[in-house]
Amino acid sequence: MALIPLRCHTCGSRAEVELTEFEQRNLRGQGFITRQCKECRGNTRWVRYEAAVVARLADADQAGQLRGRVLLIDDDEAILNILQKALSRERFDLVAANSAREAITLLARGNYDVIVSDIRMPEFDGKELFRFLDRHMPELKEKVIFLTGDTGNPDTMQFLEEMQRPYLTKPIDMPALIELVRFYLPQA
Repeated sequence: MALIPLRCHTCGSRAEVELTEFEQRNLRGQGFITRQCKECRGNTRWVRYEAAVVARLADADQAGQLRGRVLLIDDDEAILNILQKALSRERFDLVAANSAREAITLLARGNYDVIVSDIRMPEFDGKELFRFLDRHMPELKEKVIFLTGDTGNPDTMQFLEEMQRPYLTKPIDMPALIELVRFYLPQA
């Protein structure tokens, strides 16, 4: 059995573990498994972290199977799982971040063709992320697609109008999202 790198969703602890066949099915199907965490001292959700996916995706990329690298950003793990399931069917190389701060770290380490970001997140939201990109990584701001359930908020709508970036409302129309991601992928 191969060691699978996992990250505790609660505290961020990382471990490489051998998974049972049942755990492997759960990780593939749900996007997480429940395991004991030494740091949290209890059962917590564990997800694959980026390093676990990189080797598999590098092999797929060499075989010409991947269609583009997409960073998904949302503080709601359930929405991230839904996005990952829907977009993985399109063979996109997907990396998920559950905060804008985590996304900045990932953006500093790697190249992404498309960035799909929620707007409302605690502490550091999608608006602040976009302003950060504008100041520090301006080449990335043209890659952003926003998701929001906050269309009743005049500030959010004004922000979306001013930034002139595409957005979809929640609940998310997955076929529309897939088309938007395809549209913003670099042309071969």
